[in-house]
Amino acid sequence: MPRVLASNLLLFSTDTSAAIKQTIGDFEDKFRQLNEILPPLNTYRNAAGEPSHAYWQQQVNYRVEATLDEETRHFSASQAITYVNNSPDTLKHLWLQ
Repeated sequence: MPRVLASNLLLFSTDTSAAIKQTIGDFEDKFRQLNEILPPLNTYRNAAGEPSHAYWQQQVNYRVEATLDEETRHFSASQAITYVNNSPDTLKHLWLQ
């Protein structure tokens, strides 16, 4: 008789763990806060994520001139970069790659 009781307890514990696994799976929390999904409002972006009044972008213009002499297999190039800082902050460094 003790063997039958032990097997019934094992079966019950297996069924309980299967039920727990079903509730832990992927689900959508209907009551989560919007700031978990959307970025918080600030002076740079509005509630729709569009640029706001304090939003700015840097501006860079490139001019590249290149020549290739196929006979001598010589390549030469020059490049001019015009960078406009539209930010209210002073740029102390500018990285080019």
